[in-house]
Amino acid sequence: MGRIMRHDFCAMQEVVEQLHTAAENIEFVSLTWPVHDGPGAEVALDLQLEATREWVTIVIERLQAWTKRAQEMEAALERSGRRDA
Repeated sequence: MGRIMRHDFCAMQEVVEQLHTAAENIEFVSLTWPVHDGPGAEVALDLQLEATREWVTIVIERLQAWTKRAQEMEAALERSGRRDA
C-alpha cells in the first residue's frame, strides 16, 4: 500500500471509529434521560422531551449512515492498496 494510500486508509479507520463512538455516546445519553411521569409532569416538558428524543434518533441514524459510508470507503482504500502492492 502506497504511503499516501496508507495515510488515507488510517484516517478513514479513525473516522469510522469516531463516528461509531459518537453514535453510541449519544444513544447512551438518550437512554438515560429521566421520564417525567405522575401528577407533576408538565405537558410542555413532555412534548419537549419527545421532540428531543426524535431529534436524537435522527442524529443517530445519520451518524450510523455516515459510519457505514466511511467503512465502505475504508474497504475500498484497503482493496486499492492491496492491488497496488
